[in-house]
Amino acid sequence: MSRRVRYTLVTVLLLLVVLTAAGYFMFGDQIQAVNSIREIADGVFYLEYRGDYGVADFLEQGGAASDAELTAFLTKFFTKGLY
Repeated sequence: MSRRVRYTLVTVLLLLVVLTAAGYFMFGDQIQAVNSIREIADGVFYLEYRGDYGVADFLEQGGAASDAELTAFLTKFFTKGLY
């Protein structure tokens, strides 16, 4: 294997490791919550969320006057502003 190919493969591998670690650092709480979903009865589900719910930020920004404002806040909070 040539030196250039080896360098490219190592670089791509390191980039994937860094991106995976960054994604888990940013969204680890959400990933763990999704992995904890259990059906406890027919149509009734349970999940455990360990992390910041964003309540303090929500109250600081004045709460919400409508469902749409609440949805917009939660979407921005849980996607870290990426969506």
